[in-house]
Amino acid sequence: MLQRQTQTAAFWRDQFEVTTDDLEFLYGLMLDAQSPKSLSELAIALVEERLRREEATIESELAKGEVYIPKETYRIGQTLVFPALEFAVGEVVEERPGHNPEHGDFTVIKVAFPDQER
Repeated sequence: MLQRQTQTAAFWRDQFEVTTDDLEFLYGLMLDAQSPKSLSELAIALVEERLRREEATIESELAKGEVYIPKETYRIGQTLVFPALEFAVGEVVEERPGHNPEHGDFTVIKVAFPDQER
């Protein structure tokens, strides 16, 4: 399981910056409420919105192919998503037998990413 960016203290302490989208969200929230909101209410709503956006982004990225799991078997031409590589998407282009005395026989795959030559 990967840790989401918003689940780290470093993100909220060092990387978080209010964006134009954030300001538009807060403006819309205040207009819809038609009543004053406290700073705490606005902060909580913004954090929840950031979490919702992150979830939507992850779902969108994962929909691009099958999530790569090392113990699984894949076929040539299959599209894989690598969450550990910032959701990089690649295509299986080769496979060959592999052997490791500790793990036995297995299949090694070669994956081509769009920005790399095969």
